[in-house]
Amino acid sequence: MKVVLSYKQHTSAIIAFDCSNDKAIADLGKQFPDDEKDFHITLAFIGDVSDIPLANLKLKLEAFAKTQAPIQGKFNGYALFEDTGDGIPLVLLYDSPQLPYLRQSLREQFGDLIPEQDHGFTPHCTLAYLHKPVELDFKPFDKTFDTISLWVGEEYYDFPLTGTEVLKQLPIDEASKQRLVDVRIGIFNNDMDILAEKMFVGDVTLGQWEETAKRLIRELHTSVAAIYKGGWDQMTWEDWGRLGPVLKEQYRYLHGFAQAIADNRDTISLRAIQARAHMYGDAAMQSANKVITPIALEKQLPWMPREGEGIGMEKGNIADCLTRCCCAWVMTKMGMEKDFNIVQAVWTLSPAEHCDTCIERKGYTEVIKVYKDIEIPDHIGFYCG
Repeated sequence: MKVVLSYKQHTSAIIAFDCSNDKAIADLGKQFPDDEKDFHITLAFIGDVSDIPLANLKLKLEAFAKTQAPIQGKFNGYALFEDTGDGIPLVLLYDSPQLPYLRQSLREQFGDLIPEQDHGFTPHCTLAYLHKPVELDFKPFDKTFDTISLWVGEEYYDFPLTGTEVLKQLPIDEASKQRLVDVRIGIFNNDMDILAEKMFVGDVTLGQWEETAKRLIRELHTSVAAIYKGGWDQMTWEDWGRLGPVLKEQYRYLHGFAQAIADNRDTISLRAIQARAHMYGDAAMQSANKVITPIALEKQLPWMPREGEGIGMEKGNIADCLTRCCCAWVMTKMGMEKDFNIVQAVWTLSPAEHCDTCIERKGYTEVIKVYKDIEIPDHIGFYCG
């Protein structure tokens, strides 16, 4: 445990990841010598703790840290936030498929001490406050956090992450994957709700809404894909390439949505905008399907769960439920023929409400050949119900 001078609000507390000792961030920070260098990612803002014994806060976070494994992720870009009055924040963006679960666990551990916020969560490390926008020479880099910090007033305290709870949320079984994905989609929906409200009352323009929504969609899809693939380090260049058409399709839908808002600005309600925005969260499972399904297998299937119009039309088969499909191809290995597995794929409905197209497809069977070295998933789909 260490104590150093840092956070300036003497009666406030935050829970954070300390980035001040990261060389890559420090090197980037040297471009802005006039700014403070207490680099960190805020995980939770607790606020005024003058009436709370410090020992209680430390014990809570220490107990939490003993259940949590180190967080693996990547600084994958940078952004300029809205001017705060002190300048334009230049931030580095951090993404990890484990992070949504950790933040949810923090809320469960600290309860009412973490107040509700009127904005979403974009994991970031503030690099500098600028007087004008800049272009940053930036290359993505991996970052693992094995310590979590409690910042109180001008002091902070470090606690090693020595548990296994977050590791269990990496893709080990279907329930673990889906639990983490549900948390991640929940955060996305919350961010989109807040963004829609800002656009609706005029705090951001429709163009700014669309560009920010693109970023939120991209971050969601990449996180969900990484969760179902088994973590960031399991994602291949081929996987990233296969996400491209899915994201392009979502951006096309989003632009059409923005145009519909513009055309119906006087009549469309905030609730309608928010409800439609949540559909982009449902669509993230398209990316999960892409990374767990070998190309050789996908090419032989007549359709895929949750395909939208752009991708599904290439095969001429689209279900009415589109990205909200709750069905799956259930795969069974039937035997071998020389160097190929004989695989039976059966279209199966989960216990949920289904569209007429999927009901008509129930039990549809394809028997296909897949090279023996290609891993065959047990199923493709079933992400709801």
